[in-house]
Amino acid sequence: MSCSKDTPVTSTAKNGNSIDAPEIQVKGIVDSIEVLTDLEVEITSVDSGVISTVFLDGEIIVTSDKKQFTIRIDPFDYTAGTLEIRISSQTEVSRKSEVTFDIEIKKFLLFIPNPLGYKDFANDSFIAINTLDGKLVDYKKVQSWDGIYFYAPDGFDRQDLIVTEYFLNKFDNRTYIISYSDIAIGSALLTLREQEAEFRGVSWMNSKADQLYVTNGENHLLLGHTGWILNTGVQGEYTFNLSTDEPVSFYLFSLPNSGSLASYQYLKTGLQEEFLFNQEDFVPVIEFGEIPIPQGIGYYYEIEAYADYEAYENNRFHRVFSTSLGYHEDGKAVVPLLEDFSEYQIKYGGTYDSGKHLEVYQRISDGGIEIPMGDVVFEESTVRLQGDMQYNYSTLIFGTHTEKDNGDFSDFDWKVYQPYKTTINMPFKSFEHPMEVLNLMNNSESLFSFPGGDDEESYLSCQLNRYEKPVEFVNLVFRPGYFNNEKGNRYSYTFEY
Repeated sequence: MSCSKDTPVTSTAKNGNSIDAPEIQVKGIVDSIEVLTDLEVEITSVDSGVISTVFLDGEIIVTSDKKQFTIRIDPFDYTAGTLEIRISSQTEVSRKSEVTFDIEIKKFLLFIPNPLGYKDFANDSFIAINTLDGKLVDYKKVQSWDGIYFYAPDGFDRQDLIVTEYFLNKFDNRTYIISYSDIAIGSALLTLREQEAEFRGVSWMNSKADQLYVTNGENHLLLGHTGWILNTGVQGEYTFNLSTDEPVSFYLFSLPNSGSLASYQYLKTGLQEEFLFNQEDFVPVIEFGEIPIPQGIGYYYEIEAYADYEAYENNRFHRVFSTSLGYHEDGKAVVPLLEDFSEYQIKYGGTYDSGKHLEVYQRISDGGIEIPMGDVVFEESTVRLQGDMQYNYSTLIFGTHTEKDNGDFSDFDWKVYQPYKTTINMPFKSFEHPMEVLNLMNNSESLFSFPGGDDEESYLSCQLNRYEKPVEFVNLVFRPGYFNNEKGNRYSYTFEY
């Protein structure tokens, strides 16, 4: 975020010593400094014992006896505006040179690309910057898809931030709030184009989910190669229309309404613009596998299949089975094994005592699914971990439905993402929201108290998210969570208040 000049600045001599005076060359000079910036200084002199002094607006910031040294400028150490830098070099025999140039200091916080994100249905959208203790630094209303820059005012110290997105939907009087905590100043947030390049294999971003419509008296929808057809046990003819010019191979899976795994069938086909098939074209699965799963009050799972490990690494899968509360032996998930696939992943969800919920994405070959040993304690302003609960980041989810005396109502849903901490902060009671947002919500700070009053229905939960591979908090994507490529196993464990 610094605007560089094309050529370095070279000194002019002082006191008439134009031939033998030291020559000062500065590389990396910029018109404006918005982030931590290094300027490289090189002194050329026929004499030894050169002392160089760097002044910023008249104050000494660096003194060096080296022929090469670095000036590091942090804009948060200075007042915003135009400042003068002067570098003076003098030899032992009093030959002296100096160079002077101006820079503009701006305190860059963040650039938010594509601020409307996936909530472009909102009537009013805002993005706000807060300190970790909840103090509002700045906010802006989102007017378009153009990126938004945030700069800090004078007196603001370098520190991590909370970035909050507000999406107000007047159609259903609901406000969606999403906060991302512990964001370093100057963090790189990816544009949509950069997201596609970085995470091109991830299903939520680009799953090759071409629109494929199925008709046999009523319409069905198959979403790309990750999709499957439900309730295809009705005898008759099916017609597929593919809205893409690219040839695509699909695996179609059929589990008739009887729910018996013995009736499980599949069909592999290459699609053109349109083709026909009958239920008799499906063939049965010959081999099934098993994976142990924990028993709970209710559980579901889906099986995703990959052609090879490279396909698994790039998250390019075919969903081959889906079930809820049935179609498997107690304590075991059944895996249809097809000869065209070598890797399988289970997406498993289960609910347990006291409102705990476990969701897992795990390779079948990595063994059975286990319930994490631990718990959380909801306190007044924090969530405290108990036991061995390992995770990468947490998601606090807080919502309220409030009835008004005049019959109106106000809903909001607030998600707060935070990197790993043994004690998770709950900002809901001590967070400064933009007053413009509160006014549009037709509410006040009292809305964010938990538990709510007699006229409110509120909920609070804490989700711990763990990934097999580390989550790097760089090149961030805000949606969903601190998004990374989701390669490898991943787990989330949700605790309800």
